[in-house]
Amino acid sequence: MDILQSTEVLVPVRLLNATTGVGITGKTYADVTIYLEKYGGASTVKALAGASEFVEVDATNMPGKYNLKLTAANTDTLRFLTYSVACALADTYIGILWVRAVDESSIYTRLGAPAGASLAADVAAVNTTVSGQTTTTRWP
Repeated sequence: MDILQSTEVLVPVRLLNATTGVGITGKTYADVTIYLEKYGGASTVKALAGASEFVEVDATNMPGKYNLKLTAANTDTLRFLTYSVACALADTYIGILWVRAVDESSIYTRLGAPAGASLAADVAAVNTTVSGQTTTTRWP
């Protein structure tokens, strides 16, 4: 999964029973231990501040599927970010993210378009000439 540097993001976690392989339901942030390893660093424990940082998605239709919230501070280092989730009776889940730099320049800046150029304005009116007659097509 590709994410932007220093942004808050929800990442998927799948908790499966270590013996049966069936999704484990009903777990909360208090039941899991999260480790993060930023590129070039050692793994550290991620303290979860509350229930909103580790949430079960749907125990009935997606048993074992959870979302883990990573904060901007968690995603502040470029390249690989590895996270693991450990829980009693479950296989440890390991996820790997690619953290990339936030590209603040617009497509027009990169293409050398004049200041104030707008993609929306460019596609809003398209002139077409057919058999010597020019028509204007406007897109909403």
